[in-house]
Amino acid sequence: MTKITRLVACAISAASFCYAPSALSSDYTEYDTPMPWTHVASACAPDEAAIGKYAFNKADFSFKAGAYSDPSRLAPLPIVVRCNVANPMDGDIAPIWNTMIIGYSDPDGMAVDTKVSAYLYQVSRTTGATSIVASFDSNAWIQTTRGEVAVDLTKALNFHNNEYFVQLELTRTNNTKLNPVVYSARLVNRMKVPG
Repeated sequence: MTKITRLVACAISAASFCYAPSALSSDYTEYDTPMPWTHVASACAPDEAAIGKYAFNKADFSFKAGAYSDPSRLAPLPIVVRCNVANPMDGDIAPIWNTMIIGYSDPDGMAVDTKVSAYLYQVSRTTGATSIVASFDSNAWIQTTRGEVAVDLTKALNFHNNEYFVQLELTRTNNTKLNPVVYSARLVNRMKVPG
């Protein structure tokens, strides 16, 4: 199934949650109902392995000057922050958010020396088991300047049975490479405009 086909399928069936990252475009509308969840990356909690390597500057989460990912046998290890997803609609246990939007910059685009990744995790209240509801990998996009990308959620959210968090990850293979940045994350109801 091509990206275009998935987008058309999502537009036809508002109840289905298709998985297809897409750049934000004018043929989609972001609705205020339900109220979106929004978060700046610098307000997220850093993982202990990121201590001494990360920097916050206003909304930005990036590498500290001179810092880079620890090498490993499989791939460089990213630095990580986690953002708690609080439900802004107290009584609504199943907001109809269908899209995660990430604001970021990956200076080398589709090359592998820098990368921004984002994951929306679901945590079961009864077992603590985690599963991924949406994921984003900047190396799939040619974009190198600051901007946003939208990723469709793979299932509906339910705050009665689950908790949620967004994990943001940055990879930089060495300190000669430009710094990747993530500055925002949000969950919204976003639909294709008929036309």
